[in-house]
Amino acid sequence: MRPVGDGWDGSEHVLAELDGPGIERDALLLAQRFDEALAAGAETRAVVLAATDWWQAAGVGIPVSLLYRQAVRRMAALTPRGFEAGLALATADPALLVVDGAGRYELADGVLLWVSQPRESLVDEAGRAVTPMAAVALATRALAGRPGGREAARAHLAHAVEGDDPDAAALARWYLTEIDLDEGGHGAARIAFERMVEEGHFAIAPRAILALAELESDAGRPAAEALLRRAIDCRHRLVTHPAARLLRDLRLQAEDEAGAINAGRIAFDCMVPFLAAFDGRVLAALLVRSGDAAAAERVLRQVIDLDDLFESGRAVADLARILAERGEYAEAERRINEALEWDFLHRADLQITMAGVFLARGDLTAARELLDKAEASDVPPGEEEMARLGFMRAHIAIALEDDRTAAAIYTDLLGHLDPRTRRAAHELAVHAAELLMRGGPCSIPGVAPMLRHLMIEADTPVREWAAYGVGRIAEGDGDTRLSGQAYRIAVCGADPDYAVRAAHRLAEAERAEHDRGLDSLFSVLEGEAVENVLGAIVPVGVLVMNSRHLDVLDQLRLVLRVHDACLRRIEAGDPRAGHIAFTLGMLHFEVVGSPAMAIEPWEIAAEYDDPDIKAAAAFKLGIAHACMSCPISAAQAFRRAIATENLDYAPRAAYLLGQLAEDLDDLPTAIDAYLRALATENPDIAHRAAFQLACLVHLDQPDDAELALQQIINDPEAPPETTGAAYAQLGRVYAEHGNRRLAQRFWRKGKRHTDSAVANAYAEERQKIGRVTKAAY
Repeated sequence: MRPVGDGWDGSEHVLAELDGPGIERDALLLAQRFDEALAAGAETRAVVLAATDWWQAAGVGIPVSLLYRQAVRRMAALTPRGFEAGLALATADPALLVVDGAGRYELADGVLLWVSQPRESLVDEAGRAVTPMAAVALATRALAGRPGGREAARAHLAHAVEGDDPDAAALARWYLTEIDLDEGGHGAARIAFERMVEEGHFAIAPRAILALAELESDAGRPAAEALLRRAIDCRHRLVTHPAARLLRDLRLQAEDEAGAINAGRIAFDCMVPFLAAFDGRVLAALLVRSGDAAAAERVLRQVIDLDDLFESGRAVADLARILAERGEYAEAERRINEALEWDFLHRADLQITMAGVFLARGDLTAARELLDKAEASDVPPGEEEMARLGFMRAHIAIALEDDRTAAAIYTDLLGHLDPRTRRAAHELAVHAAELLMRGGPCSIPGVAPMLRHLMIEADTPVREWAAYGVGRIAEGDGDTRLSGQAYRIAVCGADPDYAVRAAHRLAEAERAEHDRGLDSLFSVLEGEAVENVLGAIVPVGVLVMNSRHLDVLDQLRLVLRVHDACLRRIEAGDPRAGHIAFTLGMLHFEVVGSPAMAIEPWEIAAEYDDPDIKAAAAFKLGIAHACMSCPISAAQAFRRAIATENLDYAPRAAYLLGQLAEDLDDLPTAIDAYLRALATENPDIAHRAAFQLACLVHLDQPDDAELALQQIINDPEAPPETTGAAYAQLGRVYAEHGNRRLAQRFWRKGKRHTDSAVANAYAEERQKIGRVTKAAY
């Protein structure tokens, strides 16, 4: 915008050409209002210039009392009434000054009006700043201008420090400290920033907190995060966004996904011009990684609506991938085609995304054609999209059973010389693995390079899944050394499923790899480190008990070695002693098949502080004692489990206590136990408890039995085996009480039930009941 009074009067013509509302028209109207305000009465001019000086110097809204003091510095004769009149004009529609969330006044379009303010309004005829705040404003212009502007800025700031305006002096000291910091004066800057924080100036202290946080972060010190959270809580316009961004990045480095998402959401919500779209895509990527695709979709739609030249098209591609993964191919295609009409900058990226949609639909030919177009594009894809293109070509090769080509592509991408391509390939490999894991182990030879990479570079559970796949492929190729190495990684990892799978493979491996696997597991159990101890207990038992190289005495000796290693850890006060004891009990009971050996560790676990472990161990103790035909000890253990009121184990313990009491002909205890189980409303137990209870009371309390069985039959959530048995028992109740016709009706319903599982359960229960005669009373 040209300075006022230069004779330019073309704004009316430009406004006339801009039909209707819009960003450009609003900006031009605002700039015209700014020119008019500077040419208006002295009061309005003083208010507007004071607000503009402050905005340039502080970058945040100004309280009305401070605005009045600054306006008086601009116009010494300004009265409170004149100030109110000037403020009224400045806030009239279209407003130059607007109220922010803290009740302070800020410029309606700070960047535009800062550029519009003529320099002549900041200096007097001698070229000196008209006020100390104007001196700070001049300094900010000098710092944002030519490279040699620091000396000019220092002069302006020194003038402000020496003036009689404490707010301008405080802001000037801030900028002088920033200059010193840029020139390497870290120690002095830190002291100055700490002093500013103590002084607590609303416009400066938050910026000083952020500056201290950045110093701590650069030095790699943990205090940075607490300072950043404090800075964010200040809700300062110039602080919240950079603080949230830095906190997001630090949380990512610490692998705190939830913390990174929270900080990323704050950064995006700031809606900072030119950065909001990028912040949104980063947030969406974090949400996708965390599994919250719905939230990621909402964020991406916001990013698309921002119409950002660099990010909105990419957001369409991100959104299309989410849509395609949940099978909404038509919507994904529509979104991409719409974006292709306006986003020429990312045409290749969008074509690659469309190729991914075609691949998901199984159209390999169309996908390959789009990949060829993207690769030949005048605007080549970015590193991440080139890596994605490569992964798609590998996918096509695997679909065509060309494992050699696929393996070569994976090898090239994951070992690429460009670190950005290599990093993008790693992220894509992890994502591909997460999708492939849903189908179980992968032993496709063409994927072997990706699996070998993930076996080393990925985290649990991808690492163990990949290692097991490498082992299967190497085993098929006769590479026993590689297969043994891969299985050892899986068996010593933190994923219990693939640890047990790998243990079974090592049990069948050649003696050398078998023994190395055992050594690896015992080094975990008996070593100083505590990582993965829990995960090694059951796999070592599986390996020992299924080994083709060990006789019974060797197996017993090694099981006792595992037992002693675990007890040593428990006695040494391992913080996870209860978990170790419980898992050791599971090894003895489930793998070795020795309930007697399981009792000692489960007794230890049942005294542990963790309520879940305490409940699980007591429940397992009851089962172990029952297996050893010790019903009194079993009943005591089940009562301990019931007393924990654990939502999972207490209902199951009550149900098993009822069955145990039934076997002992202790009907009062059985009824009480089933009532306890029924009262928990546990969906897995309540129906079975109600059925057992009905069977117990069918003679003495036929009405209660009838009601319970009817409720089971009418409940669609009831397990089919319980529903089928309920048909048989309800017919029995009616037959025993002389209503043979009604009995036959329910028996026919059970026999002819459309659910085969219900019909089979009915037939089994009906056979158990046998011939039914009318009861004698």
